[in-house]
Amino acid sequence: MLAFFPFHQKERREIKTLQMPTAWMDDQLFGYKQHNQGEPRELLQELIEKTAEQGGCLVVDIHDYVYDEALFPGWAETYGWFLEQVTSRSDFWMDTPGKIADHWIQRYYSILNVSQGLTA
Repeated sequence: MLAFFPFHQKERREIKTLQMPTAWMDDQLFGYKQHNQGEPRELLQELIEKTAEQGGCLVVDIHDYVYDEALFPGWAETYGWFLEQVTSRSDFWMDTPGKIADHWIQRYYSILNVSQGLTA
Protein backbone atom coordinates (compact mmCIF):
# COMPACT_ATOMS: atom_id res chain seq x y z
CA MET A 1 0.00 0.00 0.00
CA LEU A 2 1.17 3.49 -0.65
CA ALA A 3 0.69 6.50 1.57
CA PHE A 4 -1.26 9.32 -0.04
CA PHE A 5 -2.94 12.68 0.44
CA PRO A 6 -6.73 12.38 0.00
CA PHE A 7 -8.34 14.62 -2.60
CA HIS A 8 -11.10 17.07 -1.63
CA GLN A 9 -13.40 16.89 -4.65
CA LYS A 10 -15.42 20.00 -3.93
CA GLU A 11 -12.35 22.18 -3.42
CA ARG A 12 -10.34 20.34 -6.11
CA ARG A 13 -7.24 20.05 -3.97
CA GLU A 14 -5.38 17.59 -1.82
CA ILE A 15 -6.04 17.50 1.90
CA LYS A 16 -2.73 17.96 3.69
CA THR A 17 -3.22 14.96 5.94
CA LEU A 18 -1.09 11.99 4.97
CA GLN A 19 -3.04 8.75 4.93
CA MET A 20 -1.15 5.54 5.61
CA PRO A 21 -3.67 2.77 4.90
CA THR A 22 -3.76 -0.15 7.28
CA ALA A 23 -2.78 -3.31 5.44
CA TRP A 24 -3.54 -5.68 8.29
CA MET A 25 -5.62 -5.42 11.44
CA ASP A 26 -5.64 -8.30 13.90
CA ASP A 27 -9.39 -8.93 13.89
CA GLN A 28 -9.54 -8.58 10.12
CA LEU A 29 -7.23 -11.58 9.82
CA PHE A 30 -8.47 -13.78 12.65
CA GLY A 31 -11.96 -12.63 13.50
CA TYR A 32 -13.34 -12.97 10.01
CA LYS A 33 -11.79 -16.27 8.98
CA GLN A 34 -14.86 -17.18 6.95
CA HIS A 35 -14.00 -14.34 4.54
CA ASN A 36 -10.28 -15.12 4.25
CA GLN A 37 -8.94 -17.65 1.79
CA GLY A 38 -5.88 -19.32 3.29
CA GLU A 39 -3.99 -19.55 6.52
CA PRO A 40 -3.06 -16.35 8.40
CA ARG A 41 0.70 -16.82 7.97
CA GLU A 42 0.34 -17.50 4.26
CA LEU A 43 -1.77 -14.38 3.84
CA LEU A 44 0.72 -12.31 5.82
CA GLN A 45 3.69 -13.68 3.87
CA GLU A 46 1.95 -12.70 0.64
CA LEU A 47 1.32 -9.23 2.06
CA ILE A 48 4.98 -8.89 3.06
CA GLU A 49 6.15 -9.98 -0.41
CA LYS A 50 3.76 -7.64 -2.26
CA THR A 51 4.71 -4.68 -0.09
CA ALA A 52 8.43 -5.28 -0.67
CA GLU A 53 7.90 -5.81 -4.41
CA GLN A 54 5.96 -2.56 -4.76
CA GLY A 55 8.07 -0.48 -2.36
CA GLY A 56 4.93 0.16 -0.36
CA CYS A 57 4.11 1.09 3.21
CA LEU A 58 3.01 -1.81 5.41
CA VAL A 59 0.96 -0.51 8.34
CA VAL A 60 -0.41 -2.99 10.87
CA ASP A 61 -2.98 -2.37 13.59
CA ILE A 62 -2.54 -4.74 16.52
CA HIS A 63 -4.52 -4.27 19.73
CA ASP A 64 -2.74 -5.03 22.99
CA TYR A 65 -5.60 -7.15 24.35
CA VAL A 66 -5.03 -9.83 21.69
CA TYR A 67 -1.98 -10.99 23.65
CA ASP A 68 -4.37 -12.87 25.95
CA GLU A 69 -3.78 -16.44 24.77
CA ALA A 70 -6.95 -17.72 26.47
CA LEU A 71 -9.19 -15.31 24.59
CA PHE A 72 -7.23 -15.04 21.34
CA PRO A 73 -5.30 -18.29 20.85
CA GLY A 74 -2.46 -18.01 18.36
CA TRP A 75 -2.82 -14.31 17.65
CA ALA A 76 0.25 -13.12 19.59
CA GLU A 77 2.34 -15.99 18.24
CA THR A 78 1.40 -15.05 14.68
CA TYR A 79 2.23 -11.40 15.34
CA GLY A 80 5.63 -12.47 16.70
CA TRP A 81 6.19 -14.56 13.59
CA PHE A 82 5.19 -11.59 11.41
CA LEU A 83 7.70 -9.29 13.16
CA GLU A 84 10.47 -11.87 12.73
CA GLN A 85 9.71 -12.11 9.00
CA VAL A 86 9.82 -8.37 8.45
CA THR A 87 12.83 -7.59 10.65
CA SER A 88 14.92 -10.39 9.12
CA ARG A 89 14.65 -8.83 5.66
CA SER A 90 16.94 -6.19 4.21
CA ASP A 91 14.20 -4.61 2.09
CA PHE A 92 12.05 -3.31 4.95
CA TRP A 93 12.57 -0.17 6.98
CA MET A 94 10.85 0.05 10.35
CA ASP A 95 10.47 3.26 12.32
CA THR A 96 8.06 5.42 14.26
CA PRO A 97 4.87 6.62 12.52
CA GLY A 98 6.17 10.21 12.56
CA LYS A 99 9.44 9.33 10.83
CA ILE A 100 7.64 7.18 8.29
CA ALA A 101 5.23 10.04 7.57
CA ASP A 102 8.17 12.46 7.17
CA HIS A 103 9.79 10.05 4.71
CA TRP A 104 6.63 9.69 2.61
CA ILE A 105 5.97 13.42 2.58
CA GLN A 106 9.54 14.12 1.45
CA ARG A 107 9.21 11.39 -1.19
CA TYR A 108 5.93 12.88 -2.42
CA TYR A 109 7.37 16.37 -2.84
CA SER A 110 10.52 15.03 -4.52
CA ILE A 111 8.37 13.27 -7.11
CA LEU A 112 6.09 16.29 -7.47
CA ASN A 113 9.06 18.61 -8.07
CA VAL A 114 10.40 16.57 -10.99
CA SER A 115 7.00 15.68 -12.45
CA GLN A 116 5.80 17.42 -15.56
CA GLY A 117 2.23 16.31 -14.89
CA LEU A 118 -0.05 14.65 -17.35
CA THR A 119 0.38 15.58 -20.96
CA ALA A 120 -2.32 15.37 -23.61
